[in-house]
Amino acid sequence: MRYAIDLRRSGTYQITARAASDGPAIAIMTEWDGEASDTFIIDNTTSLNAFERQTLGIRHFETGNHELILRVPAGITQDVSIDYFQFDRLK
Repeated sequence: MRYAIDLRRSGTYQITARAASDGPAIAIMTEWDGEASDTFIIDNTTSLNAFERQTLGIRHFETGNHELILRVPAGITQDVSIDYFQFDRLK
């Protein structure tokens, strides 16, 4: 999954996703602006309709456009749903 992000202020941000999963916790790999980054865990929320905010991490960004790519490991067949991402500027 590929997402375009436009940030109007540089700074350190906490990134969360409003996500849902009906299977075991799943580790998803992230790539920011073409650079492999961390993995984050989407926990089981009991249903694909039971969304919860889940933290992806904390990262510094410069002002402007950025690209986020999420990669699900091969062999994972469970459903995951992401409603939106939230970027909260910490400093």
